[in-house]
Amino acid sequence: MDFSKKMDPAGAADYLGKSLPWLRQHGKRLGIKCYKIGGTYYYLKEDLDAWIELHAVTVTAVSAGRKVAKENGYLL
Repeated sequence: MDFSKKMDPAGAADYLGKSLPWLRQHGKRLGIKCYKIGGTYYYLKEDLDAWIELHAVTVTAVSAGRKVAKENGYLL
């Protein structure tokens, strides 16, 4: 683990393109890994990148102006 690239919650939310309240409300449920050190929460860039990659979807078809994406073998 490289803690030199740690982010506070506001930085992590910004990196993900989400708001801080969104990260606080959904982060744990969505499995976004964080670390609590001395009462302060931190996020590692490598963990955020892994979470983003895990949740990537691929557009497989465009039908009637609607994108159909496939994630883990299921159409969305």
